[in-house]
Amino acid sequence: MAVAATHNSRLKQLMAELTQRSRTATTVQDLLEITELAARFNAPLVYRNRLQYALAAVLALAGALLLLFQHQYYLYIRPSGWTGFALLMTAAAGLLLFALSRNRSVSRLSNDIFTKNVLFDNQIKPLAAKDVANQLLAAFLEFKRGNYSRKIEQLYQGHSASDNSSFSYYFYHFHYVDKRRETYTESDGKGGTRIRTRTVYDHYHRYGICVPQFKSPAVLVYSHAPDHKLPATYRPASNRFNNHYRVQSTDEMQAARLMKPAVVVAFEDLYPILQRPNVELQPDAGLCLSFNDNNLLLAKRQYSLQQPELFRQEIAAHTPLDKLHQALHFIHHLANHAAISLQDARL
Repeated sequence: MAVAATHNSRLKQLMAELTQRSRTATTVQDLLEITELAARFNAPLVYRNRLQYALAAVLALAGALLLLFQHQYYLYIRPSGWTGFALLMTAAAGLLLFALSRNRSVSRLSNDIFTKNVLFDNQIKPLAAKDVANQLLAAFLEFKRGNYSRKIEQLYQGHSASDNSSFSYYFYHFHYVDKRRETYTESDGKGGTRIRTRTVYDHYHRYGICVPQFKSPAVLVYSHAPDHKLPATYRPASNRFNNHYRVQSTDEMQAARLMKPAVVVAFEDLYPILQRPNVELQPDAGLCLSFNDNNLLLAKRQYSLQQPELFRQEIAAHTPLDKLHQALHFIHHLANHAAISLQDARL
């Protein structure tokens, strides 16, 4: 037990240091140093929980014996017996949850490190800027959803460059809530039914990329209709496009100038990649590409701090975000083929 206590104490100190280093890491090298510290621990990063498991087993057995004793002695189980049993089982469950939770902390920290590394590899950083979030909420029709609440939950900043265009962008997670009243039927307790009403809150999530440098007349190309729309409509000749999208603008001719054949094809190719994509262009706000997909900033981790050398190699290798790059490639294509002015200036 003393050896286990010493191991657990060393591991607890190491985890505290690794967690702090992960929180303050600003480069891939910082993350690689975390894996080196884990490798130098020279023991599995697993808490030894035999004491907790043994105590949990003793408490569970004591609870069972308590019920058995009362049943044998009183021929029934008294309320105090059930109370004691519940307390003993709660304590046993607490010990088990504690043991399992602290071993899961290694996996959680590995996730945090890998997530940071993916952002570093793709030149993306979290952005805590309420003023930017509020500007986006006010600028685009996409954010006029939700009759109860609307909020940009997460905001990131990145930069993307191709052979012919370059731009900075914001990546966001938008959460909105619709409030509604509905009726339902329930039993009245007398063999009949009665109708009740209740308030229901429907939660929705949308994600997207905003590029403020785009300069274009107001045009909205949508597959997921927003609550607010633009007055003029335009319909390209492509049936494939029209099966998925609708086009609106403040001026039909402006929409026609934007929707060149190469742009129409790009929209058609985008539809199988992103769920319910919309593209909104506003003259004073830029471009907003929105969709339902929640995985554009996610990549699958293969290793963890439990395998520090393999995890180090995984961190050292570049981890691309293919779906994000496809979305950014679409925006570059739009900039190169549509009648749009793109001012290259970093945010």
